[in-house]
Amino acid sequence: MKKHGMWKLFAALIITTRLGAQESGRQDVESSTKLEFLVSSSPEMQIGVIQEFVFPFLRGDEPLNKTNGMALQLAGYLTPFTLESSAAAVWTPAPFFSVSLGGWAGIGWNYSIQDMVTFKGMGLYYSDGADEWTEGSGLDGVVWKFHAGATVQFDLAAFWPGDWHHVVVRSYHEIHYRAYSGAEGGEWWYWKMDDGINQNAFRYHFTVFAGYAMPVFLDLAGFYIEGTAQFFNPAAGKRIEGQGVGLELSLLLNFRITDRFSILTRTRIKHKLEHPITGDFKRTWAFNGIAAAATLIL
Repeated sequence: MKKHGMWKLFAALIITTRLGAQESGRQDVESSTKLEFLVSSSPEMQIGVIQEFVFPFLRGDEPLNKTNGMALQLAGYLTPFTLESSAAAVWTPAPFFSVSLGGWAGIGWNYSIQDMVTFKGMGLYYSDGADEWTEGSGLDGVVWKFHAGATVQFDLAAFWPGDWHHVVVRSYHEIHYRAYSGAEGGEWWYWKMDDGINQNAFRYHFTVFAGYAMPVFLDLAGFYIEGTAQFFNPAAGKRIEGQGVGLELSLLLNFRITDRFSILTRTRIKHKLEHPITGDFKRTWAFNGIAAAATLIL
């Protein structure tokens, strides 16, 4: 499963598609609550609750400051084998730029269903190049993360107003430290059925979305790419090299059922590591399933 909550993607799309179309409104604190439900053709399922508060800050009537504000986002997520919570603050000093700081923590557990499907929430991962195995039954620690990131975004409608002129581009970049309390030094560990080569390390993560927003039932379509690379393990005191960047490409289609309910579909292709993992970290492109995420604004 994806290591980042889908709420980031939803928030990005909501912000992007509204660029150039927002009104200054009142200077009161705004709040919203969302329920999310994610299913996938791969063994993925997740439900989430997201609470957001937006505090107007240095907001005015000019196009470059009428959306200024500070947002506080609190979220909780539950899957069949993990429980997570997160908090983030996002400052938007201009419609095209924002910065964020946040933290996240989760616990996981491992189990099998009649030896047909094995759910691996958290634990240590080992590979000798010819075979691979894991240790732990989960619930033996905490996975946590702290991040700092920045977003740059563009909407053609901000320069050429019109309901059919929303050609949107959004680029997000962050540095974060992510760790598992059950791992030491350079030990590898897995989280939410990923490849298992995580270390307690600093990582670079990015996303890029380019698409077209429309005032119809299919209100957003575009391409999305995300990637993550580990680069330094402070406990081991050395750089992490040779693993490459874990990339995933997606086709996104968002369907607005009502003003408060939408469904986002995501068709994914991933640059996956080949298993068992060897020292050269060989990767290959492979279909990674279709996911659908429904969002209800309460």
